[in-house]
Amino acid sequence: MDHYFRGEHAVVNGWIRRAHRMLEGIGPCPELGWLCIVEAHMALRVDHDPATAQELSARAVALGRSLGNIDLEMLALAYEGCALGDQGKIAEGMHRLDEAAAAALAGEMSHLYAIAMTYCCVIYTCERVRDFHRVAQWCATLKELCERWSYWMKLSICRTYYASTLIWRGVWAEAEIEEAIRALERTRPAQAADGLVRLAELRRRQGRFDEMALLLEKADTHPFRMLAGHLAIPSGTPQWRWIGATP
Repeated sequence: MDHYFRGEHAVVNGWIRRAHRMLEGIGPCPELGWLCIVEAHMALRVDHDPATAQELSARAVALGRSLGNIDLEMLALAYEGCALGDQGKIAEGMHRLDEAAAAALAGEMSHLYAIAMTYCCVIYTCERVRDFHRVAQWCATLKELCERWSYWMKLSICRTYYASTLIWRGVWAEAEIEEAIRALERTRPAQAADGLVRLAELRRRQGRFDEMALLLEKADTHPFRMLAGHLAIPSGTPQWRWIGATP
């Protein structure tokens, strides 16, 4: 996943293939479930194939439940919610996401990465389906958890996603996310793409079109292009198109 965050998708694929070979012939174990989650993540964010992501996530949910591994089960449930939301099955997806986030909030989950990624799934999907009221509620609890753990990197990632909600609510001052973008560029540059596109949308609404254009030009370069390409298309005018959603 570190390679994914740097936009090195070929390397991610190499490790996935290596993991499959190493796990051949091994019975049910947590590693098989975590591998399904990595593959589900790639199916969602890189291949844009939610049906495959749902199948992989459901497999990991069942494995986590059979092994009594609540971190695996709930994170897989969150990914399944993402996949359902991307397929337009919004109510089903949100039920899964709310349950997974509640388990994280209640302390049932203990794996820091699993907890953080569960919340990212919630925020990502809420933004995709424009459920801004739901994401506002969960983001408040995420902020408290991140401050309690001093987990500033995850706060930066979710901060970029949450910017869309702040823009929609008209809280533009709080939607200024340059600091979060810079933090991601230092360690997870590919993920800064989300922030660049969202900040460009804020600049468009502010009428600062030259700055908007510069942000979109940057988002169209490596490694940002790998994740930004499905979000926005620079067109050479003060307009841009958010793929798969209404701006």
